[in-house]
Amino acid sequence: MVDWCRLVCGVLLGTVALLVLSTIAPPSVAAALNIFTWVNLVLMLSGIAFFLYRMILVNGEIKALTGQITFQTADEMEGWTDGLFYYNQKDAAFMVEKPGGVGYTMNFAHKRAFLYLALIGLPIIFSIFSLILMKFQ
Repeated sequence: MVDWCRLVCGVLLGTVALLVLSTIAPPSVAAALNIFTWVNLVLMLSGIAFFLYRMILVNGEIKALTGQITFQTADEMEGWTDGLFYYNQKDAAFMVEKPGGVGYTMNFAHKRAFLYLALIGLPIIFSIFSLILMKFQ
């Protein structure tokens, strides 16, 4: 599964690179690059729709067999705040599956969670601070 994700990410980045190149390419080459970009976009969206459909089918089968979609213990369920934030010091896992819906979230009690939040938040704070400084100059 990881190899498929890497392949899709590579195709996506390649498509973005071709789109950037189409802005500086001669018109005849730019038209071909734009067609290739749209074909890649359609293929990627089709792939996403296919895997989303498969995931829905698998979740339905799991629910039919077990009566539930997620497999979480009572200790894990205690760590959820409003079904959105997970904070459980007893759980060593960094990423946990959401109890309802699709996806994963961080265990905010884990030490790495603050590092990731800082890596996400610092550029945003720096950008806002820079904009404020530019306004006063």
